[in-house]
Amino acid sequence: MDLTPKYLDVADKLSVLLKTHDMSSFCPRFQKAAERAITISPAVDLARREFLSICIGNKPSSQFNKALCFPIRFLGGSWKSEITKESCSKSIQEIFDLGFLNHFSFTEFPTRNNFQTIDSEQLRNQWIPKSLLAPMKMQEYSEVIVPQVPIEGFFIMWYENAVKKLVKSSWKIGRLKRQRVYSYFRATFITGLMLALEYDLATKKYKQIIE
Repeated sequence: MDLTPKYLDVADKLSVLLKTHDMSSFCPRFQKAAERAITISPAVDLARREFLSICIGNKPSSQFNKALCFPIRFLGGSWKSEITKESCSKSIQEIFDLGFLNHFSFTEFPTRNNFQTIDSEQLRNQWIPKSLLAPMKMQEYSEVIVPQVPIEGFFIMWYENAVKKLVKSSWKIGRLKRQRVYSYFRATFITGLMLALEYDLATKKYKQIIE
């Protein structure tokens, strides 16, 4: 499964949705954020790939991994078909990257461009254990950091238009599990937000060490 980030594709796809909801004024922000994300990608790529690999079942089973692995949680332990795997894996990547872009779209950080100072392995090792608790750790994000931005609305818009139909028709997930799938995707979106925030904080820390 190709885990190469496609930030511009996500921004373009979101722009289409925003225009249909009379929210086109947000489009330039996401396009700019996608360009920024491409620039800093080398610093976060190890962490991003590790997390997504766990989500789609490409990592050895462990209690930690089982909590994040989509096929274990919702499909009885394995993918039902390659088509389901490709479709679901793409959706998980996109929702994660959407969260990642949301942070850069509505915040500024003085050392954000210092991606060369990041130890990508250290960032991955420190961030991955936190990723399981992202919804709890990021509870105050919207209120404290971006109080005027409809962050939750962007997630709901994307889920309703790009994921919801797939859950029932393509992935064949039963009605009783669908709310849990929604919560899973929301958590994945928030985890993308958290990686972006963690990156910003890491650039500040490493800059201080260098100085």
